[in-house]
Amino acid sequence: MTALVVCDSGGLVAVDATVRRICGAFERFFAAGARGAPWFKAAYALYYRYIVLPSPAAAEQRSRIIAAGYESAEVLRQAWHNFGQPEADIRAELRGLTVPVWFAWARHDRVIPLSFCRPAIDAAQRGSLTTFDAGHATFLEQPDAFAEGFLAFAKDHAVTPFRLRPAA
Repeated sequence: MTALVVCDSGGLVAVDATVRRICGAFERFFAAGARGAPWFKAAYALYYRYIVLPSPAAAEQRSRIIAAGYESAEVLRQAWHNFGQPEADIRAELRGLTVPVWFAWARHDRVIPLSFCRPAIDAAQRGSLTTFDAGHATFLEQPDAFAEGFLAFAKDHAVTPFRLRPAA
């Protein structure tokens, strides 16, 4: 590994009773969607509109995500289940990394607030942090600013960003 980019990531706090309760609540929420609960669509739309992707720049992507809510619910249920497991705490692994790590964080993240993760970020050996005016997914809400930050990080650390080639 040459470098690592981390965007509003889980795993940077201890998985304590509070984290397990929060993850359990989200797991139950998404389990309801996986079961097809009729109220889930509206609740999922509110969750994405006001919590995850609140910025106008993400409106198109947010609409696609909301439209796929029932189809995504089981994967999200599994993800939140896993976030509440002890092995989800990756702070020790992060401290052990010797490669440059760029943390791209949304300042208005209500899912994983920067203040909770800051001690782990500060403990990274070669970490750098850039914050963005976004809710949770900077690359969707501030794509130009994110790309600029990413390219600067890649240039500063002699990382050649890969490009996806169209299928032949």
